[in-house]
Amino acid sequence: MKALTIGILAAPLAWTAQELVSYGFVSRLCGDTNAAAVQHFAGASPMFLLISAITLVIALAGTWLGWNNWRRVRDVRRESNLEPREIHAERTRFMARVGLICNVVALCAFAFTISTLFVAPLCPA
Repeated sequence: MKALTIGILAAPLAWTAQELVSYGFVSRLCGDTNAAAVQHFAGASPMFLLISAITLVIALAGTWLGWNNWRRVRDVRRESNLEPREIHAERTRFMARVGLICNVVALCAFAFTISTLFVAPLCPA
């Protein structure tokens, strides 16, 4: 059950952490210093790259775990008269599928977020 829960939450929580930490860092950086003196793009800052790299590794590990969970339980037999043990297997299969979907969606959001580090200006002019 732990592996299924981690498989569902790892990538979305890593993406959320990356967003929140980066937002806080940018707010402090742009508020404390002259915006013109700050680098134009967050991708030029090693701090942003480090935050993104750490959280991306966590998200990829969660996606790998979600994929392994789904592969492990995808061949559960389906029947119309489900016994309690089979209901548990169906729930496990459902959770593994949800984990895989959540992680893939979070990785797509991650890709979009990381691309903005190199395209959007760090501080508004």
